[in-house]
Amino acid sequence: QGNYDKALEFHFKALEIRIGILGENSLNVADSYNNIGLVYYNQGNYDNALEFHFKALEIRIGILGENSLKVADSYNNIGAVYDEQGNYNKALEFNFKDLEISKGILGENSLNVTTSYNNIGIVYYNQGEYNLALEYFEKAYKIRYVKLGENVEKTITVKNNIEILKERMNNNIIKRFFKKIFKK
Repeated sequence: QGNYDKALEFHFKALEIRIGILGENSLNVADSYNNIGLVYYNQGNYDNALEFHFKALEIRIGILGENSLKVADSYNNIGAVYDEQGNYNKALEFNFKDLEISKGILGENSLNVTTSYNNIGIVYYNQGEYNLALEYFEKAYKIRYVKLGENVEKTITVKNNIEILKERMNNNIIKRFFKKIFKK
């Protein structure tokens, strides 16, 4: 229920226990860092979120190598933080790393890949790159529609993203039209 301070308290206790038993270089420790990063993200404390997501990423790459879904998850989380900070180029860099790994492991039509497509679409939307946003939202929608059907939350979410984007695009066209008319 949004009790982030309590969540952090327990995640830090878990981290301390895991480091004491397993040492710093453990996937369980990386998971604790990731969880702490997620809480900081939800708090809007993006600098701390990045710090802990990068700690998780470093451990995961060290143990699993670059080509792992855990590493892809870290890239996704880091991309989300950069997006919230308005650092869209960095967000895209990490979201595309997530996409590349997910596609390589799970294939082009996996649901994980649709999450990557949707997240990339969101970043492009936030950048004002509406045609690119639409391209990635539509990729996500097509796969989710085939795999999950039309009336499933994950499919509906992407469809809503597409509808919101198209409305924004239409509004921009109308604004440009009226600017041209009133300039004359």
